[in-house]
Amino acid sequence: LCAEESSPSLGELDLSENPLGTEGAKELAKALSSSSHNLRVLRLQDCQMDLAAFWRLVAKLDNDRPLTHLDLRVNPVGSGTRRCWRGTMAPNIRCEVMLSDRPLAKR
Repeated sequence: LCAEESSPSLGELDLSENPLGTEGAKELAKALSSSSHNLRVLRLQDCQMDLAAFWRLVAKLDNDRPLTHLDLRVNPVGSGTRRCWRGTMAPNIRCEVMLSDRPLAKR
């Protein structure tokens, strides 16, 4: 995720349907907190990310980072998380965080 001077930067990344979970969120959060990434869109649909993973990721969002879209739909982040996020942090962050209240039913 972090751009090196000699390589083109990554603007969009779709890791949907990969079982990243909390540990994956921890590693992504490290990358998002780096000032050297140029990622604008991160899609993490159906990645088995729970409430702890959600807060780990969104805690790294601020307006000094280039990320503008974080798609966390279809993850078991818990009922009411979207309302809590929108009421407390979302008004101050330019990054759009997309959530759904429930993961998809088992296929």
